[in-house]
Amino acid sequence: MRKVLLLLFLGGFSISAWAQKPLDVQISIIFDNQTLEEALFLLTDEADVQISFSGDILPDKRITYHAHQLRVSDVLQHLFENTSLQYVQRERRIIVYVGDPPPIKRWFSISGFLTDSASLEPLIGATIVDVNTQKIAITQSDGFFSLTLPAGPVDLSLSYVGYEARRLSFELKASQRFQLSLKQSIHMIPEVIVVANDSLSDSPRTGVSEEYINIADINQVPRLGGESDLIRTAYLLPGVQSGTDGVEGMHVRGGEPGQNLILIDGVPVYYTAHAGGLFSIFNSNAISSARLLKGGFPARFGGRTSSVLDIRTRDGNKREFKGGLDIGMLTTRMTVEGPLVKDKSSFIFSARKALINWYLKPFSSNIKATNGDEGFTSYDFHDINAKVNYRFSDKDKVYLTYYQGADNFVNKGFAGDTLNLKGHNDLILSYYFPQRYEERFDWSNRLAAFKWNHVFNNRLLANMTASYTNLDVEVNFDERDSVILLNTGAYQHRKYEGIFQSNIEETALRADFDYIPFDHSYVRFGFSGSVRGMANGVVVSQDTVRDNDLGIEILNIRTHEYDFYIENEYHLTDNLLINAGLRLSNMHVRGKSYHSLQPRISANWQVNPRLSFLASASKMTQFLHLLSPSGLGLPSDIWVPSTNLIKPQDTWQGVTGFRMNLQKDISLRVEGYYKRMDNLLTYSEGANFFNNWETNVTQGKGQAYGMEVMLRKTKGRTSGWLAYTLAWSDRQFEFVNNGEPFPFKYDRRHDLKTLVAHRVNPWLELTANWTLSSGSRFTFPKGSIPLRVPGTADAEVIEVRIPQYEGKNATSMPIYHRLDVGANMTFNSGRFTHIVNVGVYNAYFRQNPLYIRVRSNYSDDNNTLAEVTELVQVSLIPITPSLNYSIRF
Repeated sequence: MRKVLLLLFLGGFSISAWAQKPLDVQISIIFDNQTLEEALFLLTDEADVQISFSGDILPDKRITYHAHQLRVSDVLQHLFENTSLQYVQRERRIIVYVGDPPPIKRWFSISGFLTDSASLEPLIGATIVDVNTQKIAITQSDGFFSLTLPAGPVDLSLSYVGYEARRLSFELKASQRFQLSLKQSIHMIPEVIVVANDSLSDSPRTGVSEEYINIADINQVPRLGGESDLIRTAYLLPGVQSGTDGVEGMHVRGGEPGQNLILIDGVPVYYTAHAGGLFSIFNSNAISSARLLKGGFPARFGGRTSSVLDIRTRDGNKREFKGGLDIGMLTTRMTVEGPLVKDKSSFIFSARKALINWYLKPFSSNIKATNGDEGFTSYDFHDINAKVNYRFSDKDKVYLTYYQGADNFVNKGFAGDTLNLKGHNDLILSYYFPQRYEERFDWSNRLAAFKWNHVFNNRLLANMTASYTNLDVEVNFDERDSVILLNTGAYQHRKYEGIFQSNIEETALRADFDYIPFDHSYVRFGFSGSVRGMANGVVVSQDTVRDNDLGIEILNIRTHEYDFYIENEYHLTDNLLINAGLRLSNMHVRGKSYHSLQPRISANWQVNPRLSFLASASKMTQFLHLLSPSGLGLPSDIWVPSTNLIKPQDTWQGVTGFRMNLQKDISLRVEGYYKRMDNLLTYSEGANFFNNWETNVTQGKGQAYGMEVMLRKTKGRTSGWLAYTLAWSDRQFEFVNNGEPFPFKYDRRHDLKTLVAHRVNPWLELTANWTLSSGSRFTFPKGSIPLRVPGTADAEVIEVRIPQYEGKNATSMPIYHRLDVGANMTFNSGRFTHIVNVGVYNAYFRQNPLYIRVRSNYSDDNNTLAEVTELVQVSLIPITPSLNYSIRF
C-alpha cells in the first residue's frame, strides 16, 4: 500500500511539473560563448520546453552567461538583451518573433455522430483525424465524437475497419455539428479480428491493457459446433485463461470469474455461460462491439477487480428491413431488424435456440436402456435479444434494451428389479426393488435497460440509464429407493431429496456525462445508485420412513450501493496523454456501511510515430463475492455480498509496457503487471456447503504478476497474432492449507496462443488457432499412512490407510494444447447472401484433462490384499467437426 501511494504521489508531482507554464519553469544553465541559435536549442533541452523560432531573425550574437535557479522568462530576457527579439507564450509553446506578435488562434469544436450509411447503425471505435493538425477523436458507444480545432482549413479523415475511408474538407469559422456516415467496403478483405489501436500515431487513448474485439470478424475464428462466440475469441488474447475447453469461466491476470465486470449496454450480467462454459450467452448476431480492459481501468468503471468486458448491442437498420437465419450442429439463430420510422427509429430482434436435445435425448435413452434403466438426459437453452431506439432530434435519442436467456438440464431414470427367496415352510417370498432418480437444473438471466442520450452542446453529452438485471437458479434432486414384499405389501422406503435456490436481483439508476472544457482535455463524470437483493438457500432431506413436506429457508440480504466518479483524459504535451481519475463508492448492508476511495491513473508517452510507452496504477473495490463449491464455474456458484462479517475485496494493480510498429501492418505490444488482492473469499476447508455460507467461509489475500507479449499482423490476405503470457499467481487463507500460501488453481506459468486467417479469394477464407498452456494446478495424494483402529473379536486391531497429500495445488496437470481449423465460404445470389462455415475442433484429438481423480485398485500380493492408487484423467471434448449455414437477406 505504501509503495503504491508513493508511486501515485510521485506521479502526481510529475504531472504538476508537466502542467507548469513553460515561462515559469526554473532552471540553472551555463552558456559558454555560444551563438544565440545554439543557446536557444540548449535552453529547449535543459528546461524541457518548446521554443519556436526562425534562424533568419536571429542576430549574430555570442552568449556567455551563467543562470542559477532562474525562470525561463528571465533567461530569455538576458539572451534577447540589446536585440529586437521578443517572445510570447501560446499554450505550452514559446514563440520568438520580431515586430508584431503572432495572432491568437481561435478554437472551435466539431462534433456529431458517425454511422453506417446503409443501416445508420452507430460505428463504435471509428477514427476521425484532422490531417492538418493530427488531432484525433474516437467515436463513443453511440457513434458520438468531438474535436476542438483552430479556426481555418480543416481536412477530416474518417476511417473504420471494413469501411471505405472518407475525407471531408471545409473552412472552420464557428463550432459545427455533423451527421456523418461511411460505406462498407464492397471488396473488403477482412484485415483485423481484434482491434487494439494498432496505429500508435492514431491512438488518442492511453490504451493500457485494452483490447477492442471486432464482432464482424469473430466469425473467422474456428467454431465449436458451428457456433461463433465472443468469449472464445477473448480466450485467445494474452492474459486471459479458462479451464479445459472453456469450462470454469474466464480468468484474467490471475483473477477469478466473479471478478470480471461483464456489461451488456452498460448493465451487468451475473452469469455468462451455457453448457457449463462451452458456449457464452452472447449471440454474435446481436452484438455491435466489445472492449476488454485488463488493467489501467478508467474511473467510470467499478464494482469488479479483475477485468471489464464492455459489450454494446446493435441498434438495428433504420432504412430497410433485413434478416438472417443460421443453422448449426448445436444451435439455430434468427435475426430480424428494420425501421420503425425511417431514418429515425429502428428495432432488432435476435433469438437463439439449442438443438442439442436432437442428439442427446435419444442417445441418453439408449444408453440407459442398455444399463436396464428407463429415462433420459436432456439439455436445452435459448437466448432472446431485443432493442428499440428512437431519435427525437439531433440532440435527443432513447434506447430500450432487453435480454433473456434460460437453461434447463434434466437427468431422470427408473429401474425395477425382482428377487424371489425361499422362506419358512418353502414359502416363496417375492421382493420388488423400484429405484427412481431425477436431477433438474434450471437457471435464467433477464436484463432490461432504458437509456436517454442528450447532447447539450458541442462540448457536453449526457447518458441517463435505468436498468434491471436478474439471475435465478434452482437445482432439484430426488432419489428414491424402496424394498417391497409383494406377498404382503409391506415396504421399506428410503428417500434423499433436496432443493437449492439462488437469486440475485439488481435495479439501478445511472447518469454519465462527457465534457470537453477545452482543447487537449476530455472530462467524464457521473454517479449511480443501485439496490441489490440476494437470496441463497438449500434444504436436504433424508428420510427412511415416510415423505416429509419440505419447507425451504432462504437467506435474504439486501444492499444499497452508491458511486461517483470523475476522470480527465488530458494531453500534457502533443506526445504525452494522461488519464487521471477518482471513484468514490459506498455500500450499506445490515446497518454497516463500507466506503472506498479508488484512485486511477494511466499514461501513454508516444516517443515517435512507431514507439509508445504505457503505464498505469489503479485501485478497484468489489462489494460482491462469488462462492464456488465445485470450482467448475457452474450457475450453482452463489453471489454473496460483503456483510458486517465479510469485508469487500480490494485490488491494487500496476502496469507498464510499450507498443511498437515494426512495420506498417505488424505491431508488437509488451506489458508487465503486478496485482495485489485483499479480502478474497472462499469456502473453508471441510466446509459443509449445505449450511449457512457466512459460517463456512474464510477471507485471505493473493497476488498475481507476469508479462504479456502480443505480436500482430493486421493487414493483407494473411492476418492474425501470436500471444504469449508468463505469469504467477498465489493465494493465502486463514482456514485453507493451514494458513500457508499456495498456488492458485490457474497458476499457469506459460500460455501461448496463435491465430491465423488467410483470404484465399473473395469467397474463401481459411482459419486456424492453436493453444499451448501449462496445466492448471491440483492437490495430489503422494501416498498414504497406516492408521490402526479397534477391530472385532477375531482381530484386536484393523489397519487402514489414510491418504497423505502434498501441499495444496502443488501438482500441475499435463500440458494443455489444442488445434482448431476452419473455412468460411461466402456466396451471393440476388438479394441473398449464403455463408457456409466448416471446421474441426481439437483437430488432432488431444485428450486434455478436465480434472483428475484418484482411483484405488486392489490386487493379490502374496495372499495379501494390496491397494494400488492410480490417477484417472477425465476429459471433455474429443475431436469434433462443425458445420454452420447462414443466409442473409
